[in-house]
Amino acid sequence: MKRLMVLLAVLSLGIAGSACGSDAPKASPSATESDDTSVDTVEKDFSIAVSPTSSSTRKVTFKITNQGPTAHEFVVFKTDLDPASLPLIADGTAVNEDGAGVTHIDEKEDIAKDATTTLSLTLQPGKYILICNLPTHYKLGMRAPFTVSS
Repeated sequence: MKRLMVLLAVLSLGIAGSACGSDAPKASPSATESDDTSVDTVEKDFSIAVSPTSSSTRKVTFKITNQGPTAHEFVVFKTDLDPASLPLIADGTAVNEDGAGVTHIDEKEDIAKDATTTLSLTLQPGKYILICNLPTHYKLGMRAPFTVSS
């Protein structure tokens, strides 16, 4: 009987101990997991300026400000093509977002004049082109390269 009581006491302590949380500190994310590169992006007729132009982290937040007199959009492509040589749609007024050599990542549409918005992405290492793909805007110079290093 005494053995049974000791066994029950030990089991009770084991169950109670496992139900309690640990006081050990939780591991924090590594620097590469928690870092986020903030990229100031200014769109105006007819240019896109980004600062910085590269990131050593995969998490990137583009803070996009439209200083142009009309609405713009912000499109992110992964590509090894020259920024001025992206594939165009048949009439030549915009980039073919499904064209050879480009991978459409994401975009923000209808950014009103004087508006600021953000686009947060997790990007693979490589080369990117940031553009406004409204008719003729890309061809008039609304493009900027961006690089994510590994």
